[in-house]
Amino acid sequence: MATPIVESAILKPRDPSITSENDWPEFQLINVEVKEKKGHHVNLLLASNTMPMTVTGNLVLDKTQQHCCE
Repeated sequence: MATPIVESAILKPRDPSITSENDWPEFQLINVEVKEKKGHHVNLLLASNTMPMTVTGNLVLDKTQQHCCE
């Protein structure tokens, strides 16, 4: 897998006029890997404050989402 890029380097900040989290844009990830801090693959459903995880993958943007990119 290529070197990950932090999402804030690719996506514009969320529009502050959107106050409901139900209205936030949703993005599709493919080729996703979920790992715990030692680098072992784990189940995303086990994520918690005591078990942080890193999610990496390829971001898929359709034509209506292109405005979300820097």
